[in-house]
Amino acid sequence: MIVYALMAGSSVSVGGLFMAGVVPGIILAVGFMGLASFIAAKRRYPLIGGNLGLKHVLVQTWRALPILLMPIIVVGGIIAGAFTPTEGAAIAVVYALLIGFFVTRKLRLSDLPKAMFNAAVTASMVGALIAFASTMTFAFTIDLIPMQLTSWMQGLTSEPLTFLLLVMALLICVGMFIESNAAYIMLVPLLSPIALTYGIDPLLFGFLFVMNLVVGMMTPPVGVLLFVMCGISKISLNELLKSAWPFIAFQYAVLVACITFPGIVTWLPRMLGY
Repeated sequence: MIVYALMAGSSVSVGGLFMAGVVPGIILAVGFMGLASFIAAKRRYPLIGGNLGLKHVLVQTWRALPILLMPIIVVGGIIAGAFTPTEGAAIAVVYALLIGFFVTRKLRLSDLPKAMFNAAVTASMVGALIAFASTMTFAFTIDLIPMQLTSWMQGLTSEPLTFLLLVMALLICVGMFIESNAAYIMLVPLLSPIALTYGIDPLLFGFLFVMNLVVGMMTPPVGVLLFVMCGISKISLNELLKSAWPFIAFQYAVLVACITFPGIVTWLPRMLGY
């Protein structure tokens, strides 16, 4: 949503950005499943839970259906133009409350104060980032930094592919050290106009911007998401990387494929008229 808002001056649409990630997302999901199956077979992990039959799949899908409907309702409503992304967020909160109280019945009134406090902390952090980034953007504009950066980049290379590779390297390094929302707010207004001067599709650039930062946040030695996973799984970083590196490498391969073959990203949105 932040990337969309910051690129609103171009022809990119929120529905187009959603659709741009569908095909790469399917490729990543299938690739991750293949890697997980291969590793499990190679290490002879035992099967648990019995045979996975059609009946079992249908029963579990039915149980998970109320939760699975949330992204369908929210994303579908935004793409269809029924409501804005901000309204979609509010609808998602109300929907989650209804599911938690009346369907799963695992949510209690006593849980709400902590949830509201965490939401307030997150919102204040994003607000502070926006305030800081707005000040930086104003300073950059006064000093004509975007124009100078555009001239420098165009003097460095005239090839769009080379420009995208340079941006990829920059964003991966940024993603390793800087929180993603701050990176979006500070860098999208600088890099997006330059991408347009190279004739790069805004949908492609918006998707690559997000994916670059995500891959950066999973890249050692820092990799913010790696530390999050270590905290959840209660294992060391070295132990995690022993199993995670094939998945990280596959993300890099998909990222390079999307840069080299832009149709992977833009085909579906263009087919749907975005």
